[in-house]
Parts: sequence; structure tokens; C-alpha cells
Amino acid sequence: MNEEPINQPTESMSASEPVGTPEPKKSGLQQYWYLLVALVLVVFMSVGGIWFIKQGRFNPQPSPTPFPSPTAEADQGTEALDEQGSSDEIDEIEKDLDNTDLNNLDKELSDIESELATP
Repeated sequence: MNEEPINQPTESMSASEPVGTPEPKKSGLQQYWYLLVALVLVVFMSVGGIWFIKQGRFNPQPSPTPFPSPTAEADQGTEALDEQGSSDEIDEIEKDLDNTDLNNLDKELSDIESELATP
């Protein structure tokens, strides 16, 4: 029997080519450059998004609309309420309550109800 040693190259292999030689290794930057580019893009977009939101363009605040101030007509009842005292004595409070006219409170109630009922 003709036995060949296991570690020696066979006839089909040339002696100049080493068997199983791995390719030269690339450095970390050459191998993972796309991850570095993606990371830079994510950081750039995050900083830009934060700046954009802080500028107020993403969530604009509506301008306040001024409300018309109500104009109250001065009548005798309103003037009487302005003349009430500011004392916290019981006698003074009772005197102010007795002088307050509450009989005409529902004077315009029917007008208000008709305005609310109409669509």
C-alpha cells in the first residue's frame, strides 16, 4: 500500500500556494465604516430635531385673540352695590343686606331663555 502523509500537499495542489491561508484582516474602521456613518447621521438628525422643536416651528403657539370686554350699563342697582360698606361688623352687613334690592333679579330672565332656545 502506498500511504501518503496527511499534512503534505497532494499532487493537485501546488507547493507555492499555502493551504487554508486566511485573507488579511481589515482594521476596525475599514470593516465597520457604514456603522460609523449611520451613527453620525442619527446624531446629526437628533440634534437637528431638538433644535427644530425648540425653535417652535414644529408646534406653533396660536396667537391669542382678544376678547371684547363686556360693557355694563350703569343703573341704580349697580350704583347701589358700589356704595355698600366694606366693614365686617354684623350690624353694617345687615344694613347693607337690607338696602340691597333683589326684587328685579329675574327681570330679563325671559329674554335670556328665549335667546338660548333659538338655534
